[in-house]
Amino acid sequence: MYFTPKRLKLYLIGLLVLQVCTLIAGIWPVRGGYIDFRSFYTAGYMLRTGHASQLYDYSAEQIFQSALASADPRALPLMSPPFTALPFVALSVLSFWHAYIVFAVINLLLLVACIPLLKPFLTALSAPWNSAPALLILSFLPAGIALLMGQLSILLLLIYCACFVALRRDRNFLAGLILSLGLMKFQIVLPIAALFLLWRQWRFFAGFLTGGTLLTAISLRMLGVSAFTSYLHSLFAMTRAVHADRYLQLHFAILPNQMPNLYGLLFILARGAAWSHILILAVSLVLFIWTARQRPSLPLALLTGMLVSYHLFFYDLTLLLLPLSLLADHLLRTPATDPAQPTSRRLLITQICVGALLLAPFIRLLIANDVTCLLALPILALVVASPWWPSLHGPPSPAPLAESSAQLVATPATT
Repeated sequence: MYFTPKRLKLYLIGLLVLQVCTLIAGIWPVRGGYIDFRSFYTAGYMLRTGHASQLYDYSAEQIFQSALASADPRALPLMSPPFTALPFVALSVLSFWHAYIVFAVINLLLLVACIPLLKPFLTALSAPWNSAPALLILSFLPAGIALLMGQLSILLLLIYCACFVALRRDRNFLAGLILSLGLMKFQIVLPIAALFLLWRQWRFFAGFLTGGTLLTAISLRMLGVSAFTSYLHSLFAMTRAVHADRYLQLHFAILPNQMPNLYGLLFILARGAAWSHILILAVSLVLFIWTARQRPSLPLALLTGMLVSYHLFFYDLTLLLLPLSLLADHLLRTPATDPAQPTSRRLLITQICVGALLLAPFIRLLIANDVTCLLALPILALVVASPWWPSLHGPPSPAPLAESSAQLVATPATT
């Protein structure tokens, strides 16, 4: 199969139609109210009404969520730092469902805002059809799920895209400052910051440290030291629940088989054995050290951060749009080589993995069988197999010449 303009249009339009169908089909299930937005909305309400000290009290969360969203004996505990709840204070003035609709519109606008940030770096992808980058971003299945669930993943994607653009413009301190906003999901961003520290990117790390210190001070001011300590204790309690029985996993909404990272993959392969956390820690450490020995690259660091994070769900794969779109664009520029050469084999592995992660029917199959943890395999293969990550760290590549466009679109397809 080849990427002719016509085939690319049909494929991306087909994905967009599938995305719209997913959103329409998902409207009825989310009406039950047991969606991630309930935890953020309730946190905003508790801040606004003077219950900040109970923000991480599971019993209080259950009472408020049942009263504000829908009755349920379980709560969706807030796992993000306290400052994450600040934007939801204003939304909590509205009723739950009105706030959900407003946030969905905001999320959609944030996803659209990622397009002009990335498009200058996707010139090969734009060559056969100028709208290809936009449709690729809008039709990505995890982004649609994040939109339905009222998650923060789309906002985080915008943060990482802005960080990437700042790095490409050699504004390293600003890039680190922007990345600190990703502490909303610190389990992903802290490994990234540690990698940039090991890569001796001093200005970048200084920016991250500055932003992180400010956000920590804001969180402490919001909760006080004792309540902030309770937050840390709640994180440990929820982490222990993963190693407990299925009831506690459902109680805290932490399901390893749905985590597309090393945690979920190895936990399931080890069948939840008591020694599985040692295996997870060892493999994560090996991958982290391997990445630290490579040249600096934000897309590579992001993939590694996602894999070694202790908590990652399907909607968090929205962040894959940054490395996948950049890599897909690079693959369109990569000429075919001798199949006997190692680089050619790595190219083939990269093409297969990019294709698998962008192929919505394949992902839907894993979701239907409740084994989305297997998506960690193509992500891991991309980290290890692709040799092009450092090349995605420099200035934007020039747009392809008009006369060479025909050659570009005849490159073997990756999806």
